[in-house]
Amino acid sequence: MVLGFGSATSLLALFAALACVSTYRLLEDGRRVSHTLDVLATLESTSAKVTDAETDQRGYVITGDPAYLTPFEVAIVETGQRLDRLGKLIADDPEQVGRFEKLRPMVADRFAQMRRVIEARRSRGPEAARAMIAGGRGRDLMNLIRNLVALMIGVEREFLTRNVGQSELSARIAYSTYASLLVVVLGLLAAVYRVIRRDLAERARVEEELHQSRERFELAVRGSRDGLWDWDLDTDRCYFSPRWKGMLGHDDPEISDHHDEFFSRLHPDDRERVVSTITAYFDNMIPEYDQEVRLRHKDGSYRWILTRGVAIRDGHGRPSRMAGSHTDITARKLAEELLSRQNRRLEEAARSEREAHEAMKQAQSRLVQSEKLAGLGQMVAGVAHEINNPLSFVINNSVVLARDVGDLRGLLALYEQADGIIARDDPAMAARIAEYRDEVDMEFLLDNIHKLLRRSDDGLKRIEQVVKDLRLFARLDEGDIKEADLNAGVESTVNIIRGNARREDVTLALDLGPIPMVTCFPAKINQVIMNLLSNAVDACDPGGTVTVRTNAEDGWACIRVADTGPGIDPAIRDRIFDPFFTTKPVGRGTGLGLSISYGIVHEHGGTIDFDSAPGRGTTFLVRLPQDASIADRREPEAGP
Repeated sequence: MVLGFGSATSLLALFAALACVSTYRLLEDGRRVSHTLDVLATLESTSAKVTDAETDQRGYVITGDPAYLTPFEVAIVETGQRLDRLGKLIADDPEQVGRFEKLRPMVADRFAQMRRVIEARRSRGPEAARAMIAGGRGRDLMNLIRNLVALMIGVEREFLTRNVGQSELSARIAYSTYASLLVVVLGLLAAVYRVIRRDLAERARVEEELHQSRERFELAVRGSRDGLWDWDLDTDRCYFSPRWKGMLGHDDPEISDHHDEFFSRLHPDDRERVVSTITAYFDNMIPEYDQEVRLRHKDGSYRWILTRGVAIRDGHGRPSRMAGSHTDITARKLAEELLSRQNRRLEEAARSEREAHEAMKQAQSRLVQSEKLAGLGQMVAGVAHEINNPLSFVINNSVVLARDVGDLRGLLALYEQADGIIARDDPAMAARIAEYRDEVDMEFLLDNIHKLLRRSDDGLKRIEQVVKDLRLFARLDEGDIKEADLNAGVESTVNIIRGNARREDVTLALDLGPIPMVTCFPAKINQVIMNLLSNAVDACDPGGTVTVRTNAEDGWACIRVADTGPGIDPAIRDRIFDPFFTTKPVGRGTGLGLSISYGIVHEHGGTIDFDSAPGRGTTFLVRLPQDASIADRREPEAGP
């Protein structure tokens, strides 16, 4: 339909344009014809005036009557006027202008000859005038003028013939165009008439359907128990259906038809939200108007209402009318609130269950920790018992042996002083003694016995130090919280782990700075250091290094354990301290070391953090307050 009207309109515009062009050409051709006729008339009248002047000159020459002179002068003046007009008319034709420029001086020359003949007739008589006429070239000049005028007239007549033909052709084209335009207009009018008839029939059908739809809508609204509203934005009048008013406990006459009846009943907490939502909908910032609000009931309570609406906009997109419906959703809201309370209770129960689960896991961790510490204490007690007793005998015997060897060395020195006496009294014995002394290399033997005793003493001292480090690490005799030197605990723990590090080809480095005495459970802190060192050694490749640094920062004792391992994968950073989480192969770890360490540090009021990135190792930082919040508390007993 639209395409057909568009095509018809385009065709109408085309024919109208052709009609305008044809009319313009027809008028232009008519102007050319009129111009050519004007030129012809001017040429003919100019020729006639020259002839009139010649006739008046002859009449005066023949009769001598001065009455011929006045028409003669008038003919000369009018000839000049016609020549002026002719010059303007042919100004756009260069060829005619060239002929005109020859014609004008010839006419002037001819008029000058006529004046001389008239003067001769006046002063010398008719014979003198006839003689001048007969002996002059007036007749030849007049013939030239007539021939030139005839030539110009012939040229203009050719123009006239050509322009008349073109004008007739333009007229035929214009008439054809007008006829076609008339046909198109009549066809378009017929099409418009058919469209109007069809639109009227369609409109009647739509109105009938609309009437039926309105009836169905009213029945559906009454069945759905929704309230209707219709807001005229230009007049601020708003229609509220009886059902709309009944939702709020009002009869129909109790609420006026003004939009303030809605806004005045809004809950104060909803008013700003409703206004901003309506504004956003009017400004096309949101696609539809749909929100839940609270409206005041007649009894003073508030009802939850679902309000929905759609706006009608003018040609500029400005809303001029808005209509919609209200649905009472108070029962649904109450059910949602009840469900929300139940959900909160379920969430609280789930949270309590999670907390209980976490507490159980922590209890399990503490139990494992206690059992490990108890086992470690039993192991250290056994080692101390089994090693300390024989170690005491060995140390005492070593001291006695060193003393006796010294005495023997003194005795041998005395024997050496008696070598001369023996050689004098019993040369054979002296020779045997000298031979045996050389055989056993007495000087080397005595020096080597001294070195062996010294190395044995060093070994016994190292064994004694290992026992002391084990006792210091486990603090078997220190179950209570007390002030402790953390550097001493670090050193003893490093000494214990050093053998394992040596087997793994990992270097242990210490950088212990001055730190204050810390109130803590020393055995537990040693356990934290042991866990961190064990993990750091396991994380390093052969040739790696684990560095332990201590220092004081703002009243905190800080212990850093840094390794040169591959670092911690970012994907598992959040699970590092989870109980039973481990990245070690099966059988290499329980996944409780860091979890236990985390609990011990926090039990002491401290913090444990780490900094790691793939490819640049990991550094764990333990920060303990100088006087922990657990001060004056006994170490908790292990669980059953």
